[in-house]
Amino acid sequence: MMKDGQVVRNNSASHAREMVRAAPIRRLDRSQPFVTGIRSFGVMIDHVNAVVLPVRDVEKCMSFYRDKLGFKLNHKDDESAFLAVGGKGGLVLGLISVDSVAKLISEEQVRPREETIHRTYYAVFVEDVDREYEELKRKGVHFVKPPTTQPWGQRIAYFEDPEGNLWEISHFPKK
Repeated sequence: MMKDGQVVRNNSASHAREMVRAAPIRRLDRSQPFVTGIRSFGVMIDHVNAVVLPVRDVEKCMSFYRDKLGFKLNHKDDESAFLAVGGKGGLVLGLISVDSVAKLISEEQVRPREETIHRTYYAVFVEDVDREYEELKRKGVHFVKPPTTQPWGQRIAYFEDPEGNLWEISHFPKK
């Protein structure tokens, strides 16, 4: 906030709510974030470089993301693989053996011998979900839900990788 020509920081929760309320909310497309116009609140973490999936079979999952989804393999060893999503500066998908993740963090936290419940999934905006659905099906990708138009107008389909990690592809049809 500017006051008498100087920047004044206001860290109050009410100021944050005011900034969010003032931000215009627009319909999504591939190039738009969910909410636009929100200014930084001095947050230390302002982007995500990589998403890491602990997996049981690095080779099988690496092949899936490289060969079926077209991600670019940047690095591979016995316990991990790192793939680029999008062009330069895009997100990196890390696939690390669940046993290696347990060693890095802790067996108690990771619980490598347990099956887990899905609590998250990854969402990607595409130009045409039906076209992507057909292309990925031809490549052998297993969809858990075909393209369906939601009440708010978004068309969404869900697929899983070889270990059951869920992905959403979607778009808002042009009117």
